[in-house]
Amino acid sequence: PMVERCGVVALCFLLGYLAVRRRKRTKTVPNDSSTTWKGHSLSRMALIVRGRPTEFRADQVVLQRMDSFDLNSTIFKSISSPLSRLVLDARLGVEVFYSSAAAKVISEEYSTLKISVPKQISANAGIYDFMQTQCDFSCEHADGSFLDHLYFCHDYSAQHYRAHSPRVLLLHSILGVGTNIFPIKTEQIADLEALLTPFESRHISAFPSFLRLLTVGLVDAMRKLSQQDMSQLKHVHFHRVIDNMECSVTVEDFWIHLNYHVMHFLDFLPAAAWSLQLNDPLFQVFRELYDFLKQHDKCQCTINFDLTSPGEYAAGLPLTLGTLVARNVPMKLARTLGAKTIRKYSRECKHSLKCTFEFAEARRSIIVQ
Repeated sequence: PMVERCGVVALCFLLGYLAVRRRKRTKTVPNDSSTTWKGHSLSRMALIVRGRPTEFRADQVVLQRMDSFDLNSTIFKSISSPLSRLVLDARLGVEVFYSSAAAKVISEEYSTLKISVPKQISANAGIYDFMQTQCDFSCEHADGSFLDHLYFCHDYSAQHYRAHSPRVLLLHSILGVGTNIFPIKTEQIADLEALLTPFESRHISAFPSFLRLLTVGLVDAMRKLSQQDMSQLKHVHFHRVIDNMECSVTVEDFWIHLNYHVMHFLDFLPAAAWSLQLNDPLFQVFRELYDFLKQHDKCQCTINFDLTSPGEYAAGLPLTLGTLVARNVPMKLARTLGAKTIRKYSRECKHSLKCTFEFAEARRSIIVQ
């Protein structure tokens, strides 16, 4: 039996390898091909145009390992767990190549789209100048791709959440990211706020905190509240990551804020092979937050998410040790590892993950586990 099992494993490896080699012969163009606009990748163009994540088929994309990828050049360089590093390396070190036909369709769709907020530097001149001269965004991604992430979040929000400022997502990480990198110092906050509206300041201050809270299980904790509790919710109190100052948002701002987060998570979803990556912690957080907003009729932004798989036409992942380990990590364990890492970073920067919900008749802490 052991010999038979080894033979089956070897055969699976061989078939997987041949499948990858066969797909590499497909006429493809890179995700960031020079044939498309330099601003957004094809994956991000598709998200903005369609207002939803798309699982592309095997005849539309090929996923390949980036030989030059180095986890130590990203914001995750300080992750110490060998298993977490292996999984992150497998998740992040994948390059998407689109077929010529798929690239043409996406590019044409995007070229006809009219973004609701004009792309004029003068409209946000003060903000851009502050980002370029006062912030250290280079520390977030050595390859400079983090600014592309910020611009995508801004443009998706501008197109699909027109009721509220897209500048919240343009600056969502300026007061800190999950791995304790802070593009500005505490003493610069007043200068930043002078460039923002009070609404923008509130949400930008809150974003790093709620990103951590969502990762460690805020939605699960909220699901335990009764319908009566939810109807009586007035304020949510939390601690700002950069300095642990206690802040609060009204229930109206709270729902708006969760909409900013569900849009933000879109940029971390895989372009293909969803069924092989459902255990990815950020994919899990996105799905539970999206379902929670839909359940309470609070998904105010446009996101039309459908988990229906293309079945036999699904694309495959690159055949590496990392991807084999990543796809076989149990869903609960993957989520637990992600939450454990966030708690570690919060302890290191003396940030409290305590979240207090204030209801019409009482105020009590929500224990996020």
